[in-house]
Amino acid sequence: MFSTRILALSLLTLLIPAASASAQRSPIITPPIGSAARRSIMDALRAHLGVESKFQVQHLRMTRRWAYLRAGELADIEGESQETDLSVAALLERETSNGRWTVVESWTLPGEQYQSFQEFTRLVRERQARDTIPAGLFPPEL
Repeated sequence: MFSTRILALSLLTLLIPAASASAQRSPIITPPIGSAARRSIMDALRAHLGVESKFQVQHLRMTRRWAYLRAGELADIEGESQETDLSVAALLERETSNGRWTVVESWTLPGEQYQSFQEFTRLVRERQARDTIPAGLFPPEL
């Protein structure tokens, strides 16, 4: 009986890390234009920036928990979309309690007077290591 318990505990210690590792892994995807996932990420970005603009997305990758994007603002001028000077990079996390996306790190140009892009990158990389965010989420140059 004693050896049965030890065997059962040994199996549990082997299975629990594997289960938690597979729970952390989720596919890295680019949400399609017009999808609910893409819309909710972009809406969180707009709310964070306090704008209602559209964005031309250069990079957007997501997992169930994380999203990273780089984009440039588009303005509607006389019925045409035109790029503005606003560029943004952001790391977002989906809240487990309500499924909403929250910007956890961001950088904008112009407007980022207090933090360089290098500092933003350092903060994102720190969070990546601490929270085991998959490298495939980020563009190669980050």
